[in-house]
Amino acid sequence: MEGNLKKITLVIPSGELKKIGLNYLEAVEGSGQSIEVTDGLKITGESCVNIWQVTKDTVINQKRLGITELSKIKTIDGKTTFLVKKEPTKLTLMLEKHNVYYEFPIQITEQSLRLSVTGMSGEITKFLSALDELGVKYKVALAADYITQSSLLSTLTARQKETLQLALREGYFKTPRKTNAHILAGKMGIKHTTFLQHLRRAQEKILKMVADNAF
Repeated sequence: MEGNLKKITLVIPSGELKKIGLNYLEAVEGSGQSIEVTDGLKITGESCVNIWQVTKDTVINQKRLGITELSKIKTIDGKTTFLVKKEPTKLTLMLEKHNVYYEFPIQITEQSLRLSVTGMSGEITKFLSALDELGVKYKVALAADYITQSSLLSTLTARQKETLQLALREGYFKTPRKTNAHILAGKMGIKHTTFLQHLRRAQEKILKMVADNAF
């Protein structure tokens, strides 16, 4: 697989969803409808299980969507959650082919589908090319490197890692604090001003990486 692990968020107009098999709202009844797919799993080559959340007055046409099993799980705060078993969509098969994966929840409204997926940058490029070949119109709302624990820590020096780990372990960030910079600096055998310098630099690096990938 090529490149870095990336996350992209796509916005696809509702009129395009039939091309990828996600035109779910064509088979539900009720005003102002939306579907939020909160989880899902392809269990065989011919079957997927999803968890859908819809407004409680929604009527789902099982036959039209090719649903083989529809089980109500719960209704709370005006939302009903269903277990839905059906054939994999064309989009699911495309993602599987290119080793790209859904991130839940998936939001489908009368206007559009909002979908986030992750994969290696080379595979995501191939997946987007496959969408283009199908003539699917879409907008990339977000494209960013996927932040992992190892990628965050790789930006820190050995001293910054040591300082941060000690501060976390000893409860420096708890409210109220369980310790202070003087005590922690003493355990490391350094001045408390040096300790704080390492700690603040570590925090700055991590926050900058998170912010750069969030906005």
